[in-house]
This record gives sequence, C-alpha cells and structure tokens, in this order.
Amino acid sequence: MCPLQTHLDAGAVREMAGQLDRRMLASQPTVIVDLSRVEELTTAALAELVAFRKRLLREGFDLALVGLHGRARTLYDVLRLAGVLPAVGA
Repeated sequence: MCPLQTHLDAGAVREMAGQLDRRMLASQPTVIVDLSRVEELTTAALAELVAFRKRLLREGFDLALVGLHGRARTLYDVLRLAGVLPAVGA
C-alpha cells in the first residue's frame, strides 16, 4: 500500500511509481494507493495515476485507489474515472 500526504500532484505520482520495482509487485500484484490523507488532488495527478495503471496492466499488474474522500472524491466522480481507475471501498 502506498500512503500519501495531503497534497497529491503529478510529480508525487511519478515519484511513487518510480519507487516500485518488480520484486515489490511480485509479492502483491495490485498496487493499492491510499488517498485517505489526501486533501488536494490535481487533475494532473489523476492523469498520472491512469497512465501508471495502464503501464501496470500491460505488465500483468493492477492499481486501485482506497480512501477517496472530500474534494478528491468529488473530482474523481466529476471526471467519471470509475471505469479506468478503480476505487476500492468507495
């Protein structure tokens, strides 16, 4: 699981993605991104998460979001991302 801070932008998503390696993915093939502490979420960050998930899917892995709430949840819903970026427990 990847817990994040209160502000999530595209750079933070790229940094998180860069820290994962195949050994980590081998033990847990779905990357869980914990957004429970995120208060501010940019559209660029969501675009990076979608791109990251696409890369993972090509390699046989997946990505899911947990803890979406507040403005981050509203933005996710307005952009209708449920079909391309799953949110677990939402």
